[in-house]
Amino acid sequence: MLMVFEMSLNYSLMPPLMLACAVAAILSRQFHADSIYTAAVQEKSLLVERDSQAMGAATRKTVADMMLEPLTPLAESTRFAEIADRFIASTNNFLPVTDRQRRLIGMVALQDLKEYLQMGAELNAVIALDVMRPVSIFVTPDQTIVSVLPKLLEADLRNIPVVNNATERLLIGRVVRAEALGLLSEAIATGGAHR
Repeated sequence: MLMVFEMSLNYSLMPPLMLACAVAAILSRQFHADSIYTAAVQEKSLLVERDSQAMGAATRKTVADMMLEPLTPLAESTRFAEIADRFIASTNNFLPVTDRQRRLIGMVALQDLKEYLQMGAELNAVIALDVMRPVSIFVTPDQTIVSVLPKLLEADLRNIPVVNNATERLLIGRVVRAEALGLLSEAIATGGAHR
């Protein structure tokens, strides 16, 4: 209406233009409730809602949802030669060590074996208890993936051990670090892509 008035500078066109605009607005709302402006806002809010639902689903996942069978642990009395064989036969950089009650008591790192390779006959006396390092990172099944994110980021383990609780520490499973981080990054990327 303003554009036509600006172009024509004819005041007599104003009443029919106002009537035409009012009729057009009423008819268009009958066919489509949203205008081109409100439709864009509505679409954006729907996308944000879908993103937040996807993000919410990812953040509600617990360790139990992603837990796999534990790596076969080493007994605390496992000899050095058997430990070396286990590393040769697998792609893992760490192996869990458990006691007789299956409590997680340590981890043997592949890189820690190097310092023992110079030993001679006394290497036969070296067991997992001698080689292992203390457990620095473990999670429990009831924790959410988001709550253990700091542990996942600082860990150099491919497989994070899962224990029944922080007191007993019975080894019951493992979480693949890359999968857990992948789940969270995918949820973040999906949310960011729609925005």
